[in-house]
Amino acid sequence: MIVGEYRNNTLSVLFTYPIKRRKLIAAKLVIIFVFTFGMILFTDVLMGSVLVAVDRFYPFITDSLTMEQVRVLLLEYTVSSLSAAAMAMIPLLFGMRKHSATATMVSSVLLVLIVCSGFNGPLVSINSIIAIHMSLGAAGLWIALLSMFRLETKDVN
Repeated sequence: MIVGEYRNNTLSVLFTYPIKRRKLIAAKLVIIFVFTFGMILFTDVLMGSVLVAVDRFYPFITDSLTMEQVRVLLLEYTVSSLSAAAMAMIPLLFGMRKHSATATMVSSVLLVLIVCSGFNGPLVSINSIIAIHMSLGAAGLWIALLSMFRLETKDVN
């Protein structure tokens, strides 16, 4: 969204309005963050609900689901969605350097491949290590913040 507007010079038109550039970019970053967070959380909850519904007809889960387990799962889904939405800002670094939507897409696919790839079977992946997950999320937020501050000097030219 942001890189495409840079490339097509439509962001230059937005910059002519009497609104600070940082606010415009911050609004776009918030839209991306909230959309990513909402879609990941929605998908996690939907897939969990489908699993529970299918288990009613074809019982393949031996234990029963308690409300405490549901609360824990919702908390895990929320934290995971927040960090994944923050990680979605990392490809912005590569896209803003080249002003290329292709570089942004390729870097996001590579990031997902690295984070979600499993080693030693599907049980162990980088995504299951919460410290790496949270630090990548923090790196994504840092990159988003830096892109807002770089906007005044380097990215405009």
